[in-house]
Amino acid sequence: MLSESSSGKMGHYRPDIDGLRALAVLGVVAYHFGIGGISGGYGGVDVFFVISGFLIAGLIKVELEHGTFSIANFYVRRMRRILPALVVCMLATTIVASLILFPSDFEVFGKSLARVATATSNIFFGRKAGDYFGDVAADNPVLHTWSLSVEEQFYAGLPLLLLLVFRFRRASILPLLWVIALASLAYSVRGVALFPEKAFFSTAGRVWELLVGVLLAFGAVPVIRRHAAREAAAFIGLALIASCYFFYTSETSFPGLAALPFCLGAGLIIHSGSAETPTMVGRVLSSRLAVGIGLISYSVYLWHWPLIVFARYRFPLEFAADAPSRLGLALFLVVLSLVLGYLSWLFIEQPFRRKRSRSSPVFAHRPQLTVFAASALAVLLLSGTARAVVAWPKAFQQWSPAAEQMAMVEKRWAKAADIARPVDTENGRASRLHEVGRATTPPDTIFWGDSHMLAMLPGIARYAEETGRRVLVAPHPACGPLMGVTYYIAVAKTCREINDASLIAASAPNVKRVVLGARWASIAEFVRQDEDGEIFYGRGRGDGRAFAIALERTVRQLADLGREVVIFGPVPEQSFNVMSAYARHLAWGQPLPKPVTRKMFLEHERSILPLLARLDEIENVRVIYPHERFCDGDVCKYMKGDEVMYFDDNHINAVGAVQLNDMYAEVFKESGTRDIATGSTKRLTAD
Repeated sequence: MLSESSSGKMGHYRPDIDGLRALAVLGVVAYHFGIGGISGGYGGVDVFFVISGFLIAGLIKVELEHGTFSIANFYVRRMRRILPALVVCMLATTIVASLILFPSDFEVFGKSLARVATATSNIFFGRKAGDYFGDVAADNPVLHTWSLSVEEQFYAGLPLLLLLVFRFRRASILPLLWVIALASLAYSVRGVALFPEKAFFSTAGRVWELLVGVLLAFGAVPVIRRHAAREAAAFIGLALIASCYFFYTSETSFPGLAALPFCLGAGLIIHSGSAETPTMVGRVLSSRLAVGIGLISYSVYLWHWPLIVFARYRFPLEFAADAPSRLGLALFLVVLSLVLGYLSWLFIEQPFRRKRSRSSPVFAHRPQLTVFAASALAVLLLSGTARAVVAWPKAFQQWSPAAEQMAMVEKRWAKAADIARPVDTENGRASRLHEVGRATTPPDTIFWGDSHMLAMLPGIARYAEETGRRVLVAPHPACGPLMGVTYYIAVAKTCREINDASLIAASAPNVKRVVLGARWASIAEFVRQDEDGEIFYGRGRGDGRAFAIALERTVRQLADLGREVVIFGPVPEQSFNVMSAYARHLAWGQPLPKPVTRKMFLEHERSILPLLARLDEIENVRVIYPHERFCDGDVCKYMKGDEVMYFDDNHINAVGAVQLNDMYAEVFKESGTRDIATGSTKRLTAD
């Protein structure tokens, strides 16, 4: 994406590579704007990686062979190429963000901007945003800078590596590059299987894509001499990229092996175009229009993403999938991206790339120092801006008190310690358990689950206080109440320990009832079982069978202990962030979106409800369904009067938690629970 100029290994200009840049950036833009059915256009970034590796390595190779390579000059070129357009775009994005983003989102923006300044935004998004294709990531105006960070981290080490190997063991360059590339590919494949969200942003898992271009530049692939063979190679390369553009989706496990067609396609086009006689594909890519778009591709890439994020943030209903205005607005933003990209290229990129350093008297004998000093100031400017945003997010904005109150929900749920008292262990250290209620008798019930149970905690605490009960609570975000499951995601690395502690607490003599609650459908997507029968969470997609085994095993284990087991069914999930939508409604008068229907809820939970109905037939086990409290007729409401009952699209807030008051009462008394699948009723006495 960030390359010097479209020159081949010997330094001659390659217009077809600029055309390939156009193919890459148009794929990314079309995907992000939802145009033309380009559902796999995100792979355009992978094409950029190959191009960048080829061009940068080609320049380094020529200079190494002529003895003119300089680390300082290399980074001077990179700074001139990257920073001017990036800094201007980021400052402009900050100004618009201060006018549009709500305070909590603006603060998150500031934190991510700080990582842009240090070329580590991919690490930030890998940890914080998680899924590149998810809503949390899609609302960040600087998400697209992850790829710039990957490149800059790669180029922090490549020149020094090539310089050392070229000087001391030149014959080892290709074998070393092959080893690193294959190791990186293996890491990417493994990462997609174990940590699919983080793998997308991983530099270690992307290095091999850049090295495809580097290997081509260093002659790792023999020259294709026959014109017919080059024509075939170029056509196959184009077909690989185009087919992935149309057949890949956000559900494709990516990158890993799925990135190979993009990288091989780009490599074939580049390699087949190295001869004097261009291929048919090369001639198309060398057309005036394609080259023109390719030349401005970096700036187009910089500007297009903030435009779509701000537009969707400010006018979400107009960009809904079924909105009649969506396509027209998307096309307008595409044109605006191209216009801003051209202006950025003309007035920012080109002047800074052509300009000779005018050294100040201080740097008269070291002209590179002028560029380094200016670059340091630019980085400090971005960093200082980011710090100001994080420290004073509301200083730049004016919202109505009601809108600000709704928008300043900085967390999706409270911590258990904010509502409940920690339970001390025998050695005086706080345990994983908390308790609510003021009764003097020992607690006889434990509420155990993930963030969905935590979201219910305000209601549980209120019910316990009002009824004179005292109960234990063990709600932990990202930790489904499943025994014997190993968790392989960073946010849930202590889940097995937490669940073991919860089971020990449930085994106490005074406890006779265990209530399980979680976002069951979401958990089921990532629970898998290996050939040895061990069950994992976070090692790729699940098919539901392993989850069913784990949940039933947990329920039966508790039942075998003589405990009554109550399972809370799923809470209806809305199709949008409720709190955010209501904040927009208060601030800008936007109409509130329609809630999900009961039919949509049943479809979303189609794999969970039959499982819960089956568990409901086990002795001393019953299921209570929260959706019966939210779904009024055919509609599953997200508001009670003028009050919002959700934090986001799936977590209820305190208002919603209190709405379930009769459900908590049903936990403790003789209950008739209707089987949602068969309509049958099972009665048992709890107290």
